Parts: sequence; C-alpha cells; structure tokens
Amino acid sequence: MNTHKILLVDASGSMSSYVKDTRKSIYSIIKELDQNTHLTLVFFDTTEYKIVADDYVLNIAPELGYTYKALSGTPITDSVYKAIEDITNDISNIEQLSEPHKFIIFTDGCENDSTHVTAKDLGRAIEHFTDNFRWNFQFIGPKSCTESIQKYTNEIKIKKENVTLYASMSEGLTEMKRKTINR
Repeated sequence: MNTHKILLVDASGSMSSYVKDTRKSIYSIIKELDQNTHLTLVFFDTTEYKIVADDYVLNIAPELGYTYKALSGTPITDSVYKAIEDITNDISNIEQLSEPHKFIIFTDGCENDSTHVTAKDLGRAIEHFTDNFRWNFQFIGPKSCTESIQKYTNEIKIKKENVTLYASMSEGLTEMKRKTINR
C-alpha cells in the first residue's frame, strides 16, 4: 500500500529568491514518486492556501510544480490544520484514517501569520492522528531558526526525530525531496 503524501510548501515572500529552485524540486518530486502514490501538494502563504494537486501521481503533470510562486506571510499552523481538515473531510470511512499518511512541511522560516488556529489546537490534532492512526508529520526548516523551530514543533507535537534543519536552501530542498520520495 502506498502512502498518501501531503507536501505543504511555504510560498511566503521570503521564498521569492528560491522560486526557481523550489519549482525544480517539486517537478523532480512528482517525476520520481511511484506512480501509484497519492500526492496532495499544497502551496501556502497568508493570501492563499492552494491545493495544487490531489491525486495519484500517475494523473499529475510534473509541470504543476512550475505554478509555484512566493507571495506574503507564513501561516504554518493554519495551513497544516486546514490540510488535516481537508483530508479527514474527504475520508468516507474510519479505516481510511489508518492508511499511511505522511505530511511533509517545508518552510524557510517560522510561523508568523496564522490567525484561525492556535499551535495548541494543531498540536492536539497532530497528536491525535499520530497516536491513533500512525500518521507521520515531518518538519523541514532552516538552522537559522533552530531555537524557535524546536519550540514550535514541540508545541505542535511533531516528534523531535521528525524535524530536519538545513543550513542552505539547496540542502533544504534536497531534504524535502528525500523525505517526500522515501517512505
């Protein structure tokens, strides 16, 4: 059984210098994933939470990666919570909740713009789905924000071993690709 992979990619203004590299990474991920993997690809910033793809990779054009653009703030909490809601609202029976779901959250900074959901509420949701349904939440962020990311991911209940900090954007994009492609 293939994992449903949910890739949430920060599309905030601070990512504007990395648009080209991010697009290439997303394109590469789509091309290299097993064709029977269900991929939900989300770009998020303050102005938009956009589901770019939600289908089996077999049906997704890799060129969708090229729709990525960087805009405004970084509402990580709101975006992850919304992704959880979208997935659970689309599940027709309880058994589907136990299917492997892997969330990969990629950002170049810290939470700075959520207004609808608290980190505590998101933490309860993540803990619920991790403990009861074995969902896996991964967080990839910059080493330059180590202290605040460690505090934040602890608050939202992402396990320490599932937090990856990178030194350069190319290293971060490589990690995003690795974590998404690998089971």
